[in-house]
Amino acid sequence: MNSLNLEKILKMSDRAAAFIELISLYFYGGDEMRQYIVSNWDFGVSWELPNQARLTCKNNERWSCQQRIEASLAYSAIAVNYVADVREELIALAVIYQSCIFSSLEPDNIFKKVAKVSVPSISAMLINFIDRKEEDKSLSAFFLSAEKNNEGEIEIRPAWDVKR
Repeated sequence: MNSLNLEKILKMSDRAAAFIELISLYFYGGDEMRQYIVSNWDFGVSWELPNQARLTCKNNERWSCQQRIEASLAYSAIAVNYVADVREELIALAVIYQSCIFSSLEPDNIFKKVAKVSVPSISAMLINFIDRKEEDKSLSAFFLSAEKNNEGEIEIRPAWDVKR
């Protein structure tokens, strides 16, 4: 287990960068490291996760759409023991799925990448979501709205949270 890298990540002052580094460690640190990360989440530190509404945006973002989308989806796998409401998780999956579409990324590939390294329950949830009919993954199916922001980029929000 590469705990030295994890120790450095936990001490990073930039909590957004720390989260992206943790995701990299989750993907590439091996099974033992993934299990350790899931078992010890949230390590008693704060994390700054990507803004879910802005996953398709490029302006004023430090990481690519794909990096932020993968990190957001991997969060579902890491925080598996903290999921209180499956409905909220499904809405998050829909936001991530639609963010892939609006970012011209292949959602199947991203969902399968995360499913491959996730615990069986999360893996099944991700694959089941991808296998839904397209209309069952649509914005309207989850009461989501895609709106252009002041920078002309698409943000995805719950329909009841759209800025007017």
